[in-house]
Amino acid sequence: AALRQGNGQWRGLLAVRLIDSPLIAVGSPAAARRLSGRGTAALASEPLLGEVPLWERWFALDACRVPVNPVADFNDWGMMLQAVEQDIGIALSRELLAADALRDGRLVRLSALALPDDQAYAYWLAYPPELEHWAPLVALREWLLDELARSQRALAALPSRSETAPAD
Repeated sequence: AALRQGNGQWRGLLAVRLIDSPLIAVGSPAAARRLSGRGTAALASEPLLGEVPLWERWFALDACRVPVNPVADFNDWGMMLQAVEQDIGIALSRELLAADALRDGRLVRLSALALPDDQAYAYWLAYPPELEHWAPLVALREWLLDELARSQRALAALPSRSETAPAD
């Protein structure tokens, strides 16, 4: 079995979609204070972390045309979120991947804007069809889905998005 990011279509494998939450702008509490009340375009003045196309699509949600020049890109979401927690920059993150840090106050949602995951690949659990009912794989699949559901519930318990969006 493997955790994969993509469109869920891999020859010879079954795949269960795990994460397809929207991409949101997150920053450290210090970044949220700097950006408070400044609007969407102000985020472009911060060091951006991540991919240019995703940031361009995110800013376009608010009809905002600003130069996008990320200072770093990461191939590991966890490392990127750690950099954000250390106030190295701000990032777009899948909401669900940032759920614990948002809940604990290590990260702050910087805007109510949310980029749907329709073009940013989702996460999947992929495995050969003959293992679909194998007890260890069933246990892994159920555990992953339970943990993700727990994080989703934690997100739902956070203050409303308008209360956590100081840049809007």
